[in-house]
Order: sequence, then C-alpha cells, then structure tokens
Amino acid sequence: MLTTFEEEDKIFKALCAGAVSYISKRTPLTKIEEAIFTIARGGSYMSPSIARKVISHFNPKPKKQNTQLTARQRQIVEGVVEGLSYKMIADKYLISIDTVRDHIKKIYRLLQINSKGELIKKSLDGDII
Repeated sequence: MLTTFEEEDKIFKALCAGAVSYISKRTPLTKIEEAIFTIARGGSYMSPSIARKVISHFNPKPKKQNTQLTARQRQIVEGVVEGLSYKMIADKYLISIDTVRDHIKKIYRLLQINSKGELIKKSLDGDII
C-alpha cells in the first residue's frame, strides 16, 4: 500500500485486510523502488515512520505506578476487600471507627477514588502496595 495516510487505525486496517507492505508517499523514490523489489521477492516493506508506529503499538505499555500506602492503610484496604464493615475493621485492628473513616478518606484521596468499589478494584488489579 502506497499512501499518504499514516494514522495507526489506517495502517492496521490495511495490514489486517492483507497488505504486505505499507509505504508513505513521503518515502524517497529510491526507497519505493527498493520496496517494490523486496515485495516482488516475497518480502514485506514498511516506511521507517510506519514501522515505528507498528512497533510502538506492540511494545508493552508501561504499567501504572503502584500507589504506596502505609501498613495500617493496607490493613484497612484488606478489611474492605474482605467485606468487613468499618466497625468490624476497627474491632479487628483495635482502633476507633473514626480512625478507620479517617484512613478511608486519606486512602480515597491518595488513590483519587470515590467509592469502595473503586478501592476493591484497584486492590484486586494490584495497583496498591
């Protein structure tokens, strides 16, 4: 495919439809000629800028940085994930229910979340250390 389009969606649509090469019209004529010979011999060819986009697409994405909580905050998160009420968490760790609520507020603010459901999801996804 010799085209002016270099958007990822167009590249992948063409490749999925069976294109064996994808060359930008900005490619120098000598490179286009080289690509034609490569394709005729059964190979594939991509313009360097296109190849970079394809490789970037398949490179592992950097994992989100895990958020570090204090030991007590992690205990409270574990309690929430186990389905314990704030009162049960307070009794389990010998702290007041107000202390649990205070920790929950700090955890929500630190993790930038607003609900138990989001807290449980982040915990199960491994986004909390």
